[in-house]
Amino acid sequence: MATKLGDDFQGAAVVETALAMPVLLVLAFAFIDLTQGFAFRMSMQEYSQTAADFIIASGTNTPTDAEIQKVVSDSSGLPTSAVKVTHSFDCNGKSASTTSNGCPNADDLRVDYITVKVTATYTPLLKIADFADFVPAQSISQSATVRLP
Repeated sequence: MATKLGDDFQGAAVVETALAMPVLLVLAFAFIDLTQGFAFRMSMQEYSQTAADFIIASGTNTPTDAEIQKVVSDSSGLPTSAVKVTHSFDCNGKSASTTSNGCPNADDLRVDYITVKVTATYTPLLKIADFADFVPAQSISQSATVRLP
C-alpha cells in the first residue's frame, strides 16, 4: 500500500496551483498597478500641457492665474488648488530674480515664462492593509513651461 501511494500523483496539480496562484495574482495586480501609475502620470502631464496650450492660444492677452487654474480644473476634474502657476523671466538669457520688477539695464532683452504645475495623489490598486500595502500613495506632479510672446 505504501508503494501505491508513493506512485500516485493524482491531485498534485491542484496542490501546485493552490501554492502558485496567490503569488501569480499578486504579480499580475502589481503589473496592473504599475501601468495604472504610469497612465496617471501621463494624465498629469496632459493636464499641464492643456494649460500650456491655453496660454499659447491666448496670444498676447496673457490669461490670469485663476483662468489657467479653471481651464485645468474643468478639463481634469481636479480642484484649482492642485494647479500652481508660476511666473518667471530672464534677462539676456540668464535667470533673473523673481523679486525684482525687471532687468537691471534698460537695453536688456527680457523674456517672460509661465510654468504650470499640476499635482495629484495616486493611490495604488493594491492597497490592502497588512497584505499588499508595500507601495504608499504617491504625490505625482507634472509641469509645462511656456515662453510668452
